[in-house]
Parts: sequence; C-alpha cells; structure tokens
Amino acid sequence: MFKTYHNEYAIHRFCIIKEQEFAHEEDVQYRLSMYKLLQDDVFGPILIPSFKATGDGCVLRLEMEFIKGTQWTPFDLIDNYDLVADHMILRESGYSFEDFSPQNFITETETEKIYYVDIETYGPISQLECFKLLEAQCDEINKQQRQYRLQTLDYYK
Repeated sequence: MFKTYHNEYAIHRFCIIKEQEFAHEEDVQYRLSMYKLLQDDVFGPILIPSFKATGDGCVLRLEMEFIKGTQWTPFDLIDNYDLVADHMILRESGYSFEDFSPQNFITETETEKIYYVDIETYGPISQLECFKLLEAQCDEINKQQRQYRLQTLDYYK
C-alpha cells in the first residue's frame, strides 16, 4: 500500500493511515461497500490512490498511498473544470464524489498525474447533484476572487 519514490540518496515509501470510529457498525459496513465499488471505478485521467479499507466493529481503517505532489489551487479547479466534469460527473455510473474542493486534487510531482484523494464522499449521486456541487465550489472560488479584487482596489485608493 506504499507509494514509492526514488531520489539519488534513498527510496522513500509513503502511506496514510486513517481510522474513523462510527456510532453504528452499519455505517462502517456501508462505507466498506462504497470503497469496494470504488476499487473498480475509473475516472479517466483522474486517478484514485491505491487503498485498502477494513472494518472492525464500529472502527473503519483506511490505508492509502500518499501522493507526493501539489494540491490544486482554486484556479487549478477552474482551469480544469471540463476535465473534472467530463470524468467525474458525466459518467454512466451513478456513483461519484460529493466534495470537489481543489485541495482534494493532487498533481503528482514526478509524473504530473492527477489524483483525487478525499475518497470518503464516494457514493450514489446523480449527475445533476454533482454538477450543483461542482458549480457551488466554483462559484465560491469566483466570489472569493471578486472580494480579493475589491479589497485590492480599496487598498490602492
């Protein structure tokens, strides 16, 4: 479950381990069923890091490759809107993610491959609902950009 990177001095292996405790075992079983579906799902050029999910009663343990790279900025999400929409929303599957925050996308340093790393919200969702969530995220980014511009104008008055 380790992502391996090489440099001139050593080989580095990275892995993230996350444990969540739920109130009910059924919640753990539901997440495990969603992760099992995700294992076989494909999002075109947007990759999902390799992961392993296990449950023990009300505890869910997720081991995932750590992707060494750069988190997207809000502007990266805007610039890659069509890529995200085409491969994460306009799909035949009725499953996708609910969180399109830019920080959930990582561009791997060595390969320039794009990874989506916040897999917790994977589940059944309509294309329309996905578009609404992506649009809301982009609208918030545009709103923040407009506020910044207004603050900059006020500063130079």
